[in-house]
Amino acid sequence: MKTVLVWKLDRISHRPKDGINTLASRCEQGVQVVSVTQQIDLNGAIGSMLASVMVELAEIESEYCRERQTAEIRVA
Repeated sequence: MKTVLVWKLDRISHRPKDGINTLASRCEQGVQVVSVTQQIDLNGAIGSMLASVMVELAEIESEYCRERQTAEIRVA
């Protein structure tokens, strides 16, 4: 079995949809995906679901950061 190690799930892709598709395709191919800092093994159905949620949460956080940055620029 091949294993892919990633630092964090949000590093897989800049877009959540692409990240989810990448994770799903790897899991379907029997590739084990492991997030090092998050200590998550994305093998199996539960792992795929968890990966989807984690990537979406990372995208939400990224969106909040952009919103805060835009607001700070407007204030300045």
